[in-house]
Formats: sequence, structure tokens, C-alpha cells
Amino acid sequence: MEITDRQVRGCSLRMTATVLPMVLAALMVGAAACSEAKAPAQPASPMEIRGRAEQGNADAQFALGMRNYRGDGMVQDMAQAAVLYRKAAEQGHADAQLAMARCYGQGEGVPRDFAQAVAWTRKAAEAGNLEAQSLLGMLYEGGNASLPRDNAQAMAWYRKAAEKGGASEQVALGRKYEEGVVVSRDYVQAMAWFRKAAEQGDPSAQTSLAHLYERGEGVAQDYTQAKAWLRKAAEQGYASALTHLGLMYFQGAGVPQDYVEAHKWFNVAAARAHDGGPDRGMRDTVAKSMTPAQVAEAQKRASAWMEDFERRSGK
Repeated sequence: MEITDRQVRGCSLRMTATVLPMVLAALMVGAAACSEAKAPAQPASPMEIRGRAEQGNADAQFALGMRNYRGDGMVQDMAQAAVLYRKAAEQGHADAQLAMARCYGQGEGVPRDFAQAVAWTRKAAEAGNLEAQSLLGMLYEGGNASLPRDNAQAMAWYRKAAEKGGASEQVALGRKYEEGVVVSRDYVQAMAWFRKAAEQGDPSAQTSLAHLYERGEGVAQDYTQAKAWLRKAAEQGYASALTHLGLMYFQGAGVPQDYVEAHKWFNVAAARAHDGGPDRGMRDTVAKSMTPAQVAEAQKRASAWMEDFERRSGK
């Protein structure tokens, strides 16, 4: 039995190139900014926070705004949250500026106004807020009536975010170069940005870096390096890396063909994935070419790996 090309493509680590639609760009102002920024160091008590906010302290205004927004220890009040966010934002508080973008993007506490959402996102980005810089890049990439599409500006803001050292932003920029989205495809640049994130321990970057080594894109083909980076990601339980290790052993790509190891990695990947579907299917396909003793050995290895992983991760 063979794993079909469709199955292999289904678990491929290459992401398909997409362009952010206008409607998603509008929603991202609310959705991405809704991931709340970490609150600054706060005074000891809610009363102290309120007192400092009333004295004009921007950190306290933002913290009190977050409490109003969440209904944390008080009745939820979006309008009051927006008032407090604005006071802090007008003092140059970047997290509050991004919060104002969320308010306008979602119509929370203020009338929904996409132009205002973009304006506050820009203020936060220019103040150095990493999330706002990434978001502004997305908005330029998608484009709409309030912000014309501009690929050069999109890349400029993506790069600013990546240069601040955030692994997820570096992966996102690497992906743009890998897929030729917004910018001309450049595997050397993709490799460079994936490596920066991979060296910080990001499993997505490690897996993408492995894929470039395996394909010989942006670097000389090197299966040893591909396997090494996949193992780093796999040791963190990253399902895509687990799946691809299974594929390498099933196909004998850079390693001796080994159905027992392939079955083991597909089995572990199925256990780690949310639905387990594709990996379970590939595991079952490999099993058809194995003896019962080999399947039993693969299952034993998978169980041992899962026990070790759970021990290491403290689960």
C-alpha cells in the first residue's frame, strides 16, 4: 500500500499562499487586538489603581480600562473602558492605543469606525507596539476603503515587527518570503527569518526550516539538518513535525526506510493533533505493510515516547 500524493500534500508543511481579504482585514482589528496585552505593573489595590488613574497616570488608566472591559471586580462597562483607554492613549500609551483600535474595530464602547481603528493601530505601531506593527502589515496587505492596499508598506511593517525579535512575527515574515506573498519569493530570506525564530525554540519555525533543508530551497539540500530541526520541533510535541518525521521514515527520505518508525511517528502525531484524522489514516495505511509484531513494536515505541513527553512537559 502507498500513501497517496493527496495524503502527503495534506500534511505538507508548506502553507498555501493567500491574500488577506478586505473583510478579514477589518475583522483583524478587533480579533487580533482582542488578545489582551499584558497589564503593566499595577498598584497593590483597585482603589490605588483608581486613584492613580484619576491623577492622570497612563498605566493606571489602561489597567482600570481593562478592568472595566473585562468586568473584573466591577460591572462590565465598555463605554467607561473606552474613556479610560482614550485618556491613556492620548498620552502615548501604546497598549491603550491598540485597545482603542479594538474598541473602534468592534464597536465596543464607541460607534464602530474602521478609519479610527486604523488610525489608532498606526499610532500604536509607530509607538513600537509589536502586535500593532504586525496588524498594520495585515491591514495594508488586505486593503480597504480606509486603507488602500500597499504591499511595500505591508512588508515594511512586517519587517519592523520581526526585527523586534518576536518569534511568531519572524515566522510570519519568513512565510511571506517562502510563499511569495506580498513580496517576491526569496527562499534565502525565508531561511534567514525561520532560523532566527527556530533558534528561539519556535517549533513552527523549526519545522519550516527543516522543510527548506529537505527541499534544498535557500540552502544546499541537507537531510541531516532537516531531520535535526524536525526532531527539535517534535520534542515539543509539534504535530506537523511529528507527521513529517513519519513521512521521512515511510518514504526513506534522507533516512533508511523504516515502517516501524513511520508508524510510531504517525501514531504520536495522531495523538497530538486535535482531530487525529490524517495522521491516523497514514498510520493505518503503513500498518497494512507491516507484520503484527512490527505494529506491536511501533505501538510500544509510540507509548514510550508519549510517556517521556508527558514527563518532560509535566503533564
